[in-house]
Amino acid sequence: MGAEYRIDGRHVAAVYRDADGITVLDPYLLHRVPLRLERADAVDGAVSLTAAAYPLRSRADGSPAPSSVRVRWQLDDDSIGLTYLRFSPRRGHNVISRSFLLRPDQVLTQAPPAAHAIRPQLLHSEQHSVSVRVVHPGTQQLAELILPLAGRQLRIDTRSMITKDNQGAVARQGSREFDRDREMVADAVGVPPQDVAGVLLKAAALHRIAAPAGLELADYSLEDE
Repeated sequence: MGAEYRIDGRHVAAVYRDADGITVLDPYLLHRVPLRLERADAVDGAVSLTAAAYPLRSRADGSPAPSSVRVRWQLDDDSIGLTYLRFSPRRGHNVISRSFLLRPDQVLTQAPPAAHAIRPQLLHSEQHSVSVRVVHPGTQQLAELILPLAGRQLRIDTRSMITKDNQGAVARQGSREFDRDREMVADAVGVPPQDVAGVLLKAAALHRIAAPAGLELADYSLEDE
């Protein structure tokens, strides 16, 4: 059976169903294996699962602090709850990074969706950046190249770009850390660094063209995680 694409606001996950249970694929939450929930494992009408996820971070003492995804499939209403947790080096403990509820009546009926369905999501106030995020296939480290979108007065060029490393530390243009993270992103996708930057510049330009005058965007946090 093909995938059912469930949505929660701007979030989309693929749900595959068979007689014994469901398998959820949600690349945004960076789970390391498919999220498989067996109907036979239900307790009090729900199937729960905790799966390992990226990034694989470290605590101050060097001990591992992996991320995780918690899943809860409620059998009576067929809803699927997803909670993504990752370690915050700045805070020193795990934090809930994202949480979604996928209901059976909220699905994409067309893939890719029509432009009229995408446009409101594109202009959402929390769509405040464009980025390329990777898990490097060799090192298993997370890296991200980001271009914040702070409104119409923002300069859209490479000088506005920042990076985040596996620990969630922010680096700015001109630093060795920025160059390291940018190179990791480019190496993971197999293109020169300037090509990755070019994709972000084009995406930001398209957002600016689509955005109405006076569109207010949430500030993009420049704090280390």
